Amino acid sequence: MPGNMNNRILEITRQLKNPPKLPPEMVSLLELIDNPETTAPILARFINSDLILTTKILNLANSSFYRFPQRIRTINHAIVVLGFQSVRDLGLLISAYKALTDGEYQNYFDPTQFWLHSIATSAGCKIIAEKSNFKIPGEVLVTGFLHDIGILILCDSFGDRYKDILKTSSDEKISLYEAEMRVLGFSHADVGGYILEKWNISSYHSSAIYDYPHPWKSTDLPNTAMLVNFSDILARRMGLRIVESDMFPEIHPKVISYLNLRLMGSGDIDWDYYRGLLSDEMNNARAFLSVLRANN
Repeated sequence: MPGNMNNRILEITRQLKNPPKLPPEMVSLLELIDNPETTAPILARFINSDLILTTKILNLANSSFYRFPQRIRTINHAIVVLGFQSVRDLGLLISAYKALTDGEYQNYFDPTQFWLHSIATSAGCKIIAEKSNFKIPGEVLVTGFLHDIGILILCDSFGDRYKDILKTSSDEKISLYEAEMRVLGFSHADVGGYILEKWNISSYHSSAIYDYPHPWKSTDLPNTAMLVNFSDILARRMGLRIVESDMFPEIHPKVISYLNLRLMGSGDIDWDYYRGLLSDEMNNARAFLSVLRANN
């Protein structure tokens, strides 16, 4: 990790108040899945002991957003068909959402807009990965969904100082990322990656979230941060922003090249094409989000 990143993490550690924690059942689930001696029946018994978790995993797995080819009727079936990793990812989505829904951020922006932007970014990651013929693991959906959780945590920890960030973004017509760096010296991407590390979540997720505002600097391959960067901006260009004042940068040439994005004769990105793709997927994405939020 570069020296300047180390300094930013030290600042986060020093300034962050009451960072969110995963629910105990998710901590236990992660430990169980990471244990090489855990068998499918052991994992199924653990999940089945929690009716709410069981119901949500099955409902999410059977949603049109995931597009699994067959109906998944039991957790045992889900583990066999989807594998440990996908079950873990669904559990992580459920638990992360639960851990992050009761914060002070509701005083700063509309929570519905935040989660719509999150699921739109997740949908964009899936679409672009498919169109670019990337063999990207399913975790990219989780990374896209969680990429902005640092904003929620900053609102909780800094209160009125985050109002200064929103005002700076609006007055100077710059992105939230730029305003955060100017006011705090670190960003929501830094905080999001840091929290996932604290939760002992795969470095696949945390690295991509750290890097997504500037993915051309990332050394990770496949570069999921490139997918998140483009999908985040695509969602914002469709009006699915967290706050209206949040400006979006141009797509970096290395992102265009890496993702093999479709261009017009002028050399500009064919935004109408990508807006159409994401618009087509948003009904499925909204349905998935509704399941995730139900009875939370």
